Amino acid sequence: MKKLLLVLVLIITSIQTFALWQPLGSGLNGRVYALTAHNNELYAGGNFSGLISKWDGVNWVTVGAGLTGSVVRSLISFNGELYAGGIFNMQGNSGNVAKWDGTSWVAVGAGLGGVAGSGVMCMKEWNGELYAGGTFTMSGTSSLQKVARLDSSSWVQVGGVAPPNCTAGVYAMEVYNSQLYVGGEGMPPWINVLDITGSQWNNLAQGGLVSGVGVYALGAFHYPSQSFITLFIGGSFNAPPSSTCCTYLIGNWGTSLNMFSAGTTEKVNAFLSTTNYLYAGGNFTVNGMHTATNLAKKSTSAPWDTAGAVTDGPIDAFTEYLGYLVCGGNFITANGDTMNHVMINDGVFVSTNHIPEKSEAYLFPNPVHSILHYAPAFAHDIRQLKIFSAEGKEVFETEIEKECEIDLGRLNAGVYFYSISEKGVRVSGGRVVVE
Repeated sequence: MKKLLLVLVLIITSIQTFALWQPLGSGLNGRVYALTAHNNELYAGGNFSGLISKWDGVNWVTVGAGLTGSVVRSLISFNGELYAGGIFNMQGNSGNVAKWDGTSWVAVGAGLGGVAGSGVMCMKEWNGELYAGGTFTMSGTSSLQKVARLDSSSWVQVGGVAPPNCTAGVYAMEVYNSQLYVGGEGMPPWINVLDITGSQWNNLAQGGLVSGVGVYALGAFHYPSQSFITLFIGGSFNAPPSSTCCTYLIGNWGTSLNMFSAGTTEKVNAFLSTTNYLYAGGNFTVNGMHTATNLAKKSTSAPWDTAGAVTDGPIDAFTEYLGYLVCGGNFITANGDTMNHVMINDGVFVSTNHIPEKSEAYLFPNPVHSILHYAPAFAHDIRQLKIFSAEGKEVFETEIEKECEIDLGRLNAGVYFYSISEKGVRVSGGRVVVE
């Protein structure tokens, strides 16, 4: 009798877990590459009719007149406005990036394009500014390679040139330890980091990613404990240090505890970092606590596990909407139920993890008049604090180990950059304003 009850409990638990995933209306009639929540409303972008739609609570409706072209690959809510990036048409040379003004889609600067088929593949906010990455080579009639920053109403080159390891295109961006990391296609390891002044691209430490196609997803997450923030790297690549998904922590490449499947079609397309879990989506199988297909989650210390859904195609996008997890991609069904490219988990509340914007070492106040306070999140070895002028010249250096005060009284008023390193490896950085 006890054995029968146990079997019943396991069946019921399984049904409840899988039943959490629900369709959103009748779904969409094409692949969903991008999702975002803007003003408490859910938006999807892809290669379906109109390229961009909004969920009205019952149906998906095209936003305005929609966009004309191939695809929307990226959506972001920035400074209270909704931006879309992809491969689509706008007036004149202003293609591939647009802003919704509440009534219609309008061009953003001179656009980001170049050769036919090039466009915007990802967007990210960093230090209060909007960045775009992609395969573009021009903005209007001016050369602009692969990563751009919106400066007022114009797009400007980031890092001086295209990221050297992503010369074929940038498909993912993430803020990790207060720096901007980009991943894409070009040459191994298909990832670069912008230096502290934003003027040039740097390589990561040696030891990872030598064979494959590219990096398509980046995510910062507390792992292997709450004391560490690790950069997760996903894409289409082979070992070392592991296939399809690997990690990078304070200069060290590593695995994500249990291995993703390897092969020519295996790929991680997206990460979503939440308070309790990191979610991964793509086309893969990973064996951890349970086998997961195309959609997986992991806690801060445990192996990857199923997220309660098996889809018949890859996951391409995540977002948090009213506290719930939404997935989009190139799937029709999940757990045998019809979803049509988008689904919501209405049984597990999630909270988006904003740790990529934070640092494990805190400097305050900022702006500062003279005395800067340093308060580390946890004990560590002696570290080096360096401060640079806006032009990249080192103007201050000191050693720090535990909570302390740093006198910057001799520096002139202005904007500076700081870098904190431990044993020669940068662990934190950002801007500091001296008044």
